Amino acid sequence: MLKRLLLYLVALAVLLAVALSASQWDKDTTLLQEHADQISAYLEQQELEALAWADDNRAVLESVALGRSSGDLTQFYESQAEKDYTILVCNADSVLGWTNSKIIPTPSQIKNFPSGNGRFLLQMPAGWFAARRKELGSNMLLVLIPVRYSPGVSENTVSGLFPAGKDIPAQIAISTSPTDFPVQAGGKDFCWLSASGDLHSAWFQWMKFIFYGLFFVVLFSLVNRASVWLAERYIPAVGAALLLVVVAGTYWLNSHFNFTGNQFGGISLFAESFDVPSLIGRCLGDWLINIGLLAWLMVFFHRHFRVGSLAHFSLPVRLALSTVYYFATMMCVLVGVEVLRRLVFYSGIEFDFDNILNSDWSALLAIGGVILLMVGLFLFSHRMMMTVKRTELPVTQRSVALIISAMAMFAVCAALADDLLVTPSFVVGLAVIFAVVFDVFVHWEAPGFGWIASWLVIFSLFSSLLLYHYNFLKDRQIRLTYAQALAGDRDTEAAEKQVAELFARFQRDSQRLNILLKPWPFKPKVADLRDYFNSLIFENNYLFQHYRLNVFAFDRGIEPILLEQPQGYQYVVEENWNQGKPLPGGSGIRYHTDADGKFRYMMEFRAHRMNDATQPAKVYCFLDHEYPVPTQVYAQLFYSSPYKNLKSLSRYDFAVLKNGKLVVEQGQGNGSALNTALTNGEGRDIETSMSNRVDAVYKSTDGQTIASVGRLRGGWYKQVYLFSMLFALASLFLFTLALANTWLQFLPEKYQFQISARGSLAKRIQYWTVTLVGIAFLVLGFMTYRHFNEASKSAQRANLDYRTDAVLTSLKTRIVGSALSADSLRSTLPKTLADIAGSLSMDVNLYSTSGDLVFTTQKELSGLGILPMKINPAAHYLLKTTNQPELTETENSAGLEYFTKFLPLRTAKNELLGFLGVPYLLSERQVGPEVSDFIGMLASLYVFLLLVAFVVTYLLARSIIRPLSLVSDKIAAVKLSQDKNQTLDYQGDEGDEVSELINDYNRMVEKLEASKQQLVRLEREGAWREMARQVAHDIKNPLTTMKLSMQQLERVSSNPEQAAAYLRKAITRLIEQIDSLAQIASEFSMFANLDIRQKSDVVLNDVVESVYDLFSEQRNVSLDLAIPPERFHILGDKNHLIRVFNNLVINAIQAIPSDREGKIYVSLLRQNGLATVRISDNGGGIPPEIRERVFEPNFTTKTSGSGLGLAICKKIIEAHDGTIRFETRENEGTDFFVEMPITAVG
Repeated sequence: MLKRLLLYLVALAVLLAVALSASQWDKDTTLLQEHADQISAYLEQQELEALAWADDNRAVLESVALGRSSGDLTQFYESQAEKDYTILVCNADSVLGWTNSKIIPTPSQIKNFPSGNGRFLLQMPAGWFAARRKELGSNMLLVLIPVRYSPGVSENTVSGLFPAGKDIPAQIAISTSPTDFPVQAGGKDFCWLSASGDLHSAWFQWMKFIFYGLFFVVLFSLVNRASVWLAERYIPAVGAALLLVVVAGTYWLNSHFNFTGNQFGGISLFAESFDVPSLIGRCLGDWLINIGLLAWLMVFFHRHFRVGSLAHFSLPVRLALSTVYYFATMMCVLVGVEVLRRLVFYSGIEFDFDNILNSDWSALLAIGGVILLMVGLFLFSHRMMMTVKRTELPVTQRSVALIISAMAMFAVCAALADDLLVTPSFVVGLAVIFAVVFDVFVHWEAPGFGWIASWLVIFSLFSSLLLYHYNFLKDRQIRLTYAQALAGDRDTEAAEKQVAELFARFQRDSQRLNILLKPWPFKPKVADLRDYFNSLIFENNYLFQHYRLNVFAFDRGIEPILLEQPQGYQYVVEENWNQGKPLPGGSGIRYHTDADGKFRYMMEFRAHRMNDATQPAKVYCFLDHEYPVPTQVYAQLFYSSPYKNLKSLSRYDFAVLKNGKLVVEQGQGNGSALNTALTNGEGRDIETSMSNRVDAVYKSTDGQTIASVGRLRGGWYKQVYLFSMLFALASLFLFTLALANTWLQFLPEKYQFQISARGSLAKRIQYWTVTLVGIAFLVLGFMTYRHFNEASKSAQRANLDYRTDAVLTSLKTRIVGSALSADSLRSTLPKTLADIAGSLSMDVNLYSTSGDLVFTTQKELSGLGILPMKINPAAHYLLKTTNQPELTETENSAGLEYFTKFLPLRTAKNELLGFLGVPYLLSERQVGPEVSDFIGMLASLYVFLLLVAFVVTYLLARSIIRPLSLVSDKIAAVKLSQDKNQTLDYQGDEGDEVSELINDYNRMVEKLEASKQQLVRLEREGAWREMARQVAHDIKNPLTTMKLSMQQLERVSSNPEQAAAYLRKAITRLIEQIDSLAQIASEFSMFANLDIRQKSDVVLNDVVESVYDLFSEQRNVSLDLAIPPERFHILGDKNHLIRVFNNLVINAIQAIPSDREGKIYVSLLRQNGLATVRISDNGGGIPPEIRERVFEPNFTTKTSGSGLGLAICKKIIEAHDGTIRFETRENEGTDFFVEMPITAVG
């Protein structure tokens, strides 16, 4: 034991040392330097590769820049399509050639680049880039290598913010101010790294997690062994106390010091905290750990808190105990209900039970924790109900205890009804069903595979009902909250704080604004001011995503001073600015909702054109709120910040009605919901059965805005799908648990919950049939999922083709008959294309024949250089030089990948006008509701088939096993002492194997009967011979004595005096021998004719006491008696019983050697409904060689006697439906046990 303890301690020390070492390595300073070296190596490699390629293809680059490329350039462009860097050929601020379209700066950005050749760092809206510039003839060669993408637009990037490595954390930032962690390029410091918040390495995080996990597994294993040792050495409560202290201490330390969050915060399991920390933990990892600890505690409790029989307690005590244990079992249901409520409401995990295949890994792991919780509660409940069984109460009395427990349970649930969010009667109903089924389960003779299926159905059904109910309540709460938020015009406090910060930033940068406002009589372009303001707004990512900037400027009068300014003074100032309300705490900022329902924040700046005080101007910035269209690709990619922090708004259909005008409607809205009669500030949840929808509607406090948020209602079949998925997951979990239990054997042995090829034939038939059905379900389900996933992608492509063709067709229809040329493309088509794209809710790009971006539905992104200002060069070359009707290329903007379908745009004369680019995404994970419903229906069907297969298999196995069991029972019941062994009558098919087996059995029985009759005859003859021999032997001794007496009497007959004296002695001796002969005859007669026909009520206590009184005065023997206060009644013959116990006590006395003090102990007790009389002695014991013959007739080790005493005792006890047995210890003594059924207890 000491060696094992030392081994545990060494293992703990090693694991802890490795974990602590990983914690030391997982530090900011170490990681920052490591990542700085990683980025330096990446930049060096990328620059060398790019310059080497440019030198090798210098001639081609020059010809491309001049527009005189010749030969096939397909390989030229394809070789650069997947590179991280982009090579540009520039002349002044114009881009003449480009190798890919991953980053192409705008002309205004190029103007602001540092002058001269060499290496420099660029910060653009798309991110940080390392630039290398060198001469290329009369042009300049510019290589742009991404260092870090902007987190504002790259939150959804798969490759991470740093192209140098996916493992570089997002907390690392690029700095132009020196730090201790420089990034070098060309042997010189190029930029520096800094970190915001704690920095963790994913590799070290997993390393810590693994070794800390192993450490705690070994520690808990040691604690478990110690607890088991304490429980076995003392009482179970001592071991449980140690276990509880460790579990409670672990939970408390993690809850108060957030150990898992601090150590493993870089792992997604522990990174995303629950919305509201509670008893279930702070995060998903805590939830799983806590449930694991609970399950461990329940396993220990189940294995070591085993209660013996409680039948000796009085009826009120047993009834009270049963009530307490029933109530504890019912409380498990309440605990499960509360845990499910907290998991749904407080975890922040989105359980999409209406489209369950779209559930992410966190939802599946959370459900796995629910299943483990059910296992723990099952073990606790099982131990409680096993204790109820130990009370040995009949069904009627247990029913009374159950009713009392249910009433107490109802009182508890009624007190907690407001928190439970479910009716008390529902919870009590679940609890009563749970307790009743458990009561039947523990009293079942041989619970097997059928009960496993039953418990799976029960737990899956209850869990699915509760999870769906709570998720529906949470969904309703979310919808009402979202409707209220959408009905309010103003944005969140955080957003308005950003507006104020943006206004202050504009004011601080007023000199730049003054320069952009050219002096009179020149007019700046509105696009230049918009791009400038957008570059500043972009830093506030939320405002950039949800608000569209419009800039207006006026001189000292009311004249616009911006070219292409869309609105005049009347609209900007009179209708909006003057009508707006001042933003609290924001001087110079107002907000207003115009007559069309458009909400905007407005800012006013006073400026001087070119810093000339004599040319004052007023500049107005309008931030118009705009709902991103979810079907547009760029909105999905770049606009990831939820509006008003409504994170799940994209899951719902919503609409906003302002002043009677529909401002926005996304999804399949419910028009009737917006017409609901509401008072100002009222919200209501509406269920529409006709359209099968649920909608939350809210009316603003001013009564001008009504918002609705809703979705299609799932219906009962969604709950069936959820039940089926839970059943499948629980079955898979139990299969894994059975595998683990096969090795560790930690579950109750009674239920044989193991995976084994051995066991009963019926179980093997059931296991393998259900296993095959389960495997078929998994394979078919996976193949179906794959098929529909591919079909979904095909449908997406088909939809894209349809929409693209619709754009092209609509565009051609509108330009038919128009005298368009490439020169008029920029001025004529954009507005037409904008209308078409808006009607189809899709993004469209229009390029000129030279590849320049002429129009895009996301002009803000293109103006910042996030979307390339040039077409994909490979697509441009192929579409321009070949007759391909379309081409699809992979695009990469700011680290985000998507596809773009390019089509040439031609006139009726087949003249090339330009190119259309339609971006699209193929969703890898999201599955449509139709596919989810089909898979759910398939799962439900297979679960139903699984249950049907189990029933059919059970019946089939029963039809096979039943005749086999009958054969087995008949074989076990075959006895030569019976009058006749019966044959079997098989009702099945006469041609099957079972019928053949039964026929063989019947033939065997017939042969056995013939053999038995012959054996009986031989045994009878042998018995008579043995009896005659024994009788002759027993009679011979007294007859010899009598003969000798008579011979002696004959010799003295001649002497009358001697004859007279000897006659009296001879007569006495003859009488004694005659008595001996009579006793022998009596014993043989009794053994042959022993038959107890008249039985009456006998108090066994009195019988034992009378035997004790008879021998209590025996010399040289100490006789002790132990009788309980209860009086045990049996049905029997008192005299015969007294004879049995007298015989046993006499044998005990005679078995004690003369050289030791005799001790005989007689006791009476009750065990399993039987009265047991134990007679123990401290004699020499029974030698091993004669133990098997003790109860045989005519066998004795004494010098006198017939050897029928114990044989008669056994026959008497068996006539009382009892048993007699013995346990002996050589030279220590023997214990005889007499067991008889009790008819009543007094």
